[in-house]
Amino acid sequence: MPTTAASTASDVLCSLSLAPSGHLVFRSGGAAGHPLPSRTVERIEAAFSHGPGHGLLLLGLDELGGELGPLLGYWRDAARLLITKLRGFLDLDEAIASGLKVPLEADEAASLLAAAPPMPGLEYLSEDALRSAWNETAEAFSAEVRSSGGGAEAFFKGRNAVWSAVGRVFFHLAENKARPDLPFAFLATYTSRVSSHGKLQHVPLGRAVKEQAAAANRNGLLSLLVPVQKAAAESPFLKEMVDSGRVFQPQAWTPHEAHQFLRETPLYESKGIFVRVPNWWNPRSPPRVRVGVTVGRGQAAGLGADALLDFSVQASLEGEPLSEEEWRENLDREGGLALVKGRWVEVDREKLAELLRHWKSVEKAARRGGVSFLEGMRLLSRLPLEGASSSETEAAAASPASEWLTVEAGEWLRGILEELRSPTSRGAELSPEELRAALRPYQAEGVKWLWLLHKLRLGAC
Repeated sequence: MPTTAASTASDVLCSLSLAPSGHLVFRSGGAAGHPLPSRTVERIEAAFSHGPGHGLLLLGLDELGGELGPLLGYWRDAARLLITKLRGFLDLDEAIASGLKVPLEADEAASLLAAAPPMPGLEYLSEDALRSAWNETAEAFSAEVRSSGGGAEAFFKGRNAVWSAVGRVFFHLAENKARPDLPFAFLATYTSRVSSHGKLQHVPLGRAVKEQAAAANRNGLLSLLVPVQKAAAESPFLKEMVDSGRVFQPQAWTPHEAHQFLRETPLYESKGIFVRVPNWWNPRSPPRVRVGVTVGRGQAAGLGADALLDFSVQASLEGEPLSEEEWRENLDREGGLALVKGRWVEVDREKLAELLRHWKSVEKAARRGGVSFLEGMRLLSRLPLEGASSSETEAAAASPASEWLTVEAGEWLRGILEELRSPTSRGAELSPEELRAALRPYQAEGVKWLWLLHKLRLGAC
């Protein structure tokens, strides 16, 4: 095959040929073949040096999206079919331990033979030669997994993460702006294969189950449904969907249903289900309406540990204040997900009302004189104010409502805290009469810090 116009001076011509014995032989650097980057050729050649099976395994696992030309691309497709079948094993490590056998059905072999492109030694390509290359690739896979020492799943992740998602169930949740009453859409899919461009191909889970059942593929059905059944055993929400068959159908959901699903995504993922949700949702830190407490927005009246700081309480969304009307609307909702300022956020009426009552009472008391500098530091550290009993301290630390609270320093106090971290106080330099020595940099910083604490009338050791 001649060099194409897209090839460069660093490209190397390479090809695969069939020997009379039916074995594959990789050749590079000759006068004919398909041009590939030299680094790609080096990888492929190194793999084939261990045997045709290792070479085909590399093509199927690692060279997914690249342009390999019709000949190497054909053998990559054959290897990709085998790897797809491997992903359908319920326990691949056990299959390897007991002698891995991967069936190549007669119709699959016939399709591969019919699709074969021109190649050196094409006259030696037969079903037996094809099965020999297929079995060698399966044996190479077993050998490489065993030598990796981490099991099949770790092997796939280490070689190409795309393959880790093949043969797996996906749960998808998306916004459905066309239905204000049912603003979310759910779909369960199954990744059937990797496309010729290296992309995952999804089919609806219901269709995949029907296809596996029609083919009497028990292992395929089990690999599909076991993760779903395991998750359903710990989730009444998912169990109802499985028992009713709704999990196999596209669905339109209310905010309440979507919220139940989103809260359980870590459980689904722990059972081997892949979950795709809107990018505004983070299960570790969901977007929420929170009660926001701000201490020290304005300059304190006086200085020192007992200096009084202003104190305010306000509902906020990601740091953005909510109006009284927006706040009341959220307290009137049942809870779950709510559309606030054009964004879907988590709302818990009971916890927000509990926090609001508590901190409004603190705010009312603070208006009579403010909170001291030390009390402000305790609040920023999420410690109860002085005078609280030990039981109140433990309750505050363990309260689930604390997740719905933000406590932050206001503009003035934030500036003071920043200066405490990096003192820049002027006037802190010692004159030669006071100190007849040159301070080292860290000593000069220490003097600045002590000078700042002196100005603030805060003690230091």
